[in-house]
Amino acid sequence: MELVLPAPFSSLASLASLAPSSTHSTGTWPDPHFRICARYHDFIKRPLCFRGMREALRRRQYHTWNALTDDFELICSNAMAFNQKRSRVHRAAVAMLQAGRLLLQVSISQMCRGPLTAG
Repeated sequence: MELVLPAPFSSLASLASLAPSSTHSTGTWPDPHFRICARYHDFIKRPLCFRGMREALRRRQYHTWNALTDDFELICSNAMAFNQKRSRVHRAAVAMLQAGRLLLQVSISQMCRGPLTAG
């Protein structure tokens, strides 16, 4: 069975738009670069970025809603774990996680209700 995402999530645009625009020119969370953050890949055991999520969607690798939300939360928790609590990145990850959870809850409730019909 294939996970069918509501229109706003077909490209992860809604989740990715929650990331601060200053983090990357496309508005997505930045990928930790090996040369700059070599320590990141030693510290974070399961690194993931929105590009990786997009690729998983393109390859139809998400079979459940929980798998999708788990990956979104992983991106945020990785950023919070690696960066100091007072850093701009940590604060942005906390805000993105809170906003993303709300956005995901609204979307799942809309999916459960089905399409709205006029009349």
